[in-house]
Amino acid sequence: MAVVDDIEQRLASKGRLFVTKTDFMTSILGAKIRQRLGITPQSTAETLARVLANECSDRLRLMRGGRSLYVVRALPDEAFLLDKAQRLTQFTANQLSTGLPLTQERFHQAFTQLLLQQQLVCIALKMRWIPVFRLATAITTAASVAPSVTDDRQLFHQAYLQIGRGRSFVPIHQLRSNLGWDKTRFDDLVRQLHAEESILLNMGDPTQLTSEEIGCSFQDDNGMLYLTLNWLDGSS
Repeated sequence: MAVVDDIEQRLASKGRLFVTKTDFMTSILGAKIRQRLGITPQSTAETLARVLANECSDRLRLMRGGRSLYVVRALPDEAFLLDKAQRLTQFTANQLSTGLPLTQERFHQAFTQLLLQQQLVCIALKMRWIPVFRLATAITTAASVAPSVTDDRQLFHQAYLQIGRGRSFVPIHQLRSNLGWDKTRFDDLVRQLHAEESILLNMGDPTQLTSEEIGCSFQDDNGMLYLTLNWLDGSS
């Protein structure tokens, strides 16, 4: 099997159209593929871009979104928006853009295109006149095999209640350990819940935690470390 076929199968098994460079180098490639490609988890973005161009030029590419680098399937930008929109009941433009492998300029171009094609529709206005959107129709995307976000939300909330036992603030590292999900699945849901204002992320004092517990907490795209979270009333 060609390397690119193996990589695409691994992405599909996780229901992903893209992953961060870090997750790609560790959880997607694995040691055998890295050795075959002549790279390591510490390889630079320039090295990875060169390898992708040589091995997967027409099917995978390296892109920047926010402060992160992503390895993405070679699809139109609109596909990434539709894939995420399908997982949300409703959303603002800012919520939809969070965690996507696109610059703001590329996101707005793709978002505008979907509005013109009437694949996204405005359904309401939030406070301060912020428009809320949803998909116009049910759309099947390349990552339709991904775990249900609704199910993940329920599992996340159940774990929060189990660990919290009536406390408002729950350590993120305990949630991550309890659920046992891969880093991408857990972090993506935290980003989504935070963007939807379903949870509140709190920083706290990392000196009270072990290095392992800090590593299993949550770091956003700006490098801010959050140690605990609390579920906001009415968000379950």
